[in-house]
Amino acid sequence: FALVLVARDGGQPQQRTTTAALRISVLDVNDNAPLFSSPSQLAVAFRVAESVAVGTELFVYEAADVDAGSNGAVRYALLADGSGIGTDAFASAFAIDATTGALTVASALDYEDTQSYTLTVQAFDETSYLAAGGSSTEERTTVPAAVQVVVTVDDVNDNAPQFAAGAEGYAGSVEENAPAGTRVLRVAAQDADLDGTQTVRFSLASNTAAFTIDAVTGQIETRAPLDRGYTSDD
Repeated sequence: FALVLVARDGGQPQQRTTTAALRISVLDVNDNAPLFSSPSQLAVAFRVAESVAVGTELFVYEAADVDAGSNGAVRYALLADGSGIGTDAFASAFAIDATTGALTVASALDYEDTQSYTLTVQAFDETSYLAAGGSSTEERTTVPAAVQVVVTVDDVNDNAPQFAAGAEGYAGSVEENAPAGTRVLRVAAQDADLDGTQTVRFSLASNTAAFTIDAVTGQIETRAPLDRGYTSDD
């Protein structure tokens, strides 16, 4: 505000006056909290493949604060352990740029380990951000704006089946001249993928004229009577 001050003396019959200018500055008080934009308020759910590259950007959050200076500069963070600024097992899988608000994948994801993440994106004014992080003792702070975000991880067929026998393989026996359909042994295998890609099917890569295997159960049986004097690896 610009004011003009006037001073008058009590002289008679003529008064003397003088003027002076006065400028009053209104100092900002940190009395407004940041507000997320409408698109940012709606950005609450994402789906990513477990093979997504580290550094992939999911969304750029935007918030504004009508205060001036550092009271109005917006800084972004992920909520950790229920309060404050930092990282935990969930938050460490993702990162947000404190200045731009860009939410990105920070580490490799594994569907078999975690299928979904619930994160809280926060928007602070800079004064409150520094105070929350312990870098300032400023008492006049505001409550940060917050958006809860769920990131769902989709499975990728990234695991090969593993036979239960491991590297040692299997061993079985059958009497020669046993009739066709004689059971020899049953094999088993598992796939670490947890969605539909983990269904295992069996087949033989050799000796298909002498033996057959059930594609679903892994049961191996003779296809015809066998002669001990004749073996084949084909």
